[in-house]
Amino acid sequence: MKHINQRNMKIVDEIMMFCLNHGCHNIDLNLKREEKKTTIFIKAHISDLPENIFNEIRLSLSTPRRPEMEEYYWNLNGDDDTDCELALIGMMTDDVNIEYNNNELKIELVRLT
Repeated sequence: MKHINQRNMKIVDEIMMFCLNHGCHNIDLNLKREEKKTTIFIKAHISDLPENIFNEIRLSLSTPRRPEMEEYYWNLNGDDDTDCELALIGMMTDDVNIEYNNNELKIELVRLT
């Protein structure tokens, strides 16, 4: 698969932009590349994230991975302010864990190589 680093950065960029657009004041990022997978972990402090917004990102990021879509559309992320970007991120990842407690949003994304 080509452009692995660029795709990982697109994912990070989209998640961070989501957080900033929803009032985030602090973001911690951990990206770990291993031989067979990449794990992206983001922790963001967002005061009073509405439940409907949390459910929206959880649903969008849970979109099943679709390698054929990723191969064709990965470079379109960031061109629009809709939630389609988050669904594309879901299509680029194999596993997602997301939780929001005590004004802290935690997102862990795993991409198998």
